[in-house]
Amino acid sequence: MDCALVQATSPLLMKKDIVEAFKIFDKGIYDTLFSSYQSKRFFWKQKKEKLVPINYNLKNRVMRQNHRKTIVENGAIYIFNSEKFKKFKIRLHNKIGTCYMPEKRSIEIDDKNDITEMKNFLKLNRIFKQAVKQNFKI
Repeated sequence: MDCALVQATSPLLMKKDIVEAFKIFDKGIYDTLFSSYQSKRFFWKQKKEKLVPINYNLKNRVMRQNHRKTIVENGAIYIFNSEKFKKFKIRLHNKIGTCYMPEKRSIEIDDKNDITEMKNFLKLNRIFKQAVKQNFKI
């Protein structure tokens, strides 16, 4: 039996994201699936006393526009087989697929700062919609 985990901490998840995730999963190509977004950002990690790039070579750094995309798990949706989950004891296993969502809607609410970010996003979105309506007399 297939199981979907939809996270309440991803408030910008939409019905169409869930439908698209199931369309991909139901093709039978993947054993598990998670939602994500694609980023051309440069990621770093702290390694003891040094900062080290994760997704590029310092000696061969390309412009961000030409940088290959990194897949970032956004935590909104996970789809997996419940029997295999019991067997492997993890959500993601074997052939893993993803369903892309827009980065703008990949906000995760994990702490108070995230709530503030979410409020600012919604406020800007309302201002933008109002400007469009005024400019185009909708």
